[in-house]
Amino acid sequence: MGVFDRIFGKGGYAQVARRAELRGDLARAAELWGLAGLPEETARVMILRGDAEVDPIIRRQHYLQAKSIAPDDHPVRAEARRKHALLTLSMAKDGAFSSARRQELLAAAQELEELAEPLQAADAYRLAADEEGEARALTQAGEIEKLESLLASEQDRQRRERARQQMAAEMDMMVAGGRRREALSAGQTWVATDSEDRMLRERCDTLRARRTKGSILRAVVEGHERLIAFGTEIVLGRTEGEILVASHAVSRRHLRIVREGSETFVMDVGSRNGTQLRGMRIAGRLAVGEGLELRLGNELPVRLSPAAEIEGATAVEVAGRRYLLPFGPAKLPVGDWQLEQGESEWIDLVTGEPRAFLGDAVLAARATLLVGDRIGRARGGPCVLEIAGEP
Repeated sequence: MGVFDRIFGKGGYAQVARRAELRGDLARAAELWGLAGLPEETARVMILRGDAEVDPIIRRQHYLQAKSIAPDDHPVRAEARRKHALLTLSMAKDGAFSSARRQELLAAAQELEELAEPLQAADAYRLAADEEGEARALTQAGEIEKLESLLASEQDRQRRERARQQMAAEMDMMVAGGRRREALSAGQTWVATDSEDRMLRERCDTLRARRTKGSILRAVVEGHERLIAFGTEIVLGRTEGEILVASHAVSRRHLRIVREGSETFVMDVGSRNGTQLRGMRIAGRLAVGEGLELRLGNELPVRLSPAAEIEGATAVEVAGRRYLLPFGPAKLPVGDWQLEQGESEWIDLVTGEPRAFLGDAVLAARATLLVGDRIGRARGGPCVLEIAGEP
């Protein structure tokens, strides 16, 4: 090419570039126009290459290259900018949206606005969620009806956002005060009308995940771990019931424990291997009285006795664990506090004196508990009740 340049000069490159362009060899033509010292022609050919390209990513690269090569005030640069911006807008409509894509879209919107394409600019601003830019572009386009619609939509969005913030604040207050069921219900109602509200949906998911569910609660009361089994009757079994024991000697449903008046009774529920008392298989029901020692399937020991930890409760010791069965509210050794199974298996803390505090917040007299709660009897005081969840 050095010999060619010395013989024909840059004008020779221009002639060869035209012939290459006529042959359809646009890549070669672009290179030759550059050697001819005519960047506007190089940019023009790069636009042609972009127009002929099927892949939108490569097409946009050609337009971008044409935009960077063309002289600042030349019409071909304006055309390259326009095509690059419009293609960016089109790709944003079809592809996945990301932070980087939004920045590209905003740059395209600004270029379209500068190139006197206000409607296209408004479209790009809308996709980029830039209401101010969209309003400005619609004003430039004289689209009064669209502008009024946008302003009305923005006012509605602002009202919705204020309502959402208020709902979030109300949920926080309800959670802090122990009204967790109400908080979850309010949040679910909101999310049902606005499924795109990720923040409140996540708050609802967190409440559901921390909910005390099931019939057995693991709590730490004044430093001592307690397993409290709620229900008017308790079934012990291998796979069914409130107390589950993984032993081949235990049937799917094996033992039933009930309260009648002030007395607790136990009965086998037709287990395969039976329940034995002093080596004899029991039939019918037995009163727990001051205590019973049984064997399940003539192998696994289980002891039942009055529980000192909770007034009026029965203790069941089996497989290395001790369960407390209050058959109703579980009275705690803290003032007149008691645990009750509420709606949908949530556990409530019912208090009078002393009041219960979650950190610095005072709990309602009936507070729905969440796993992880650390409750004291004074504002900011030490924890006397921790809700540790299921065993």
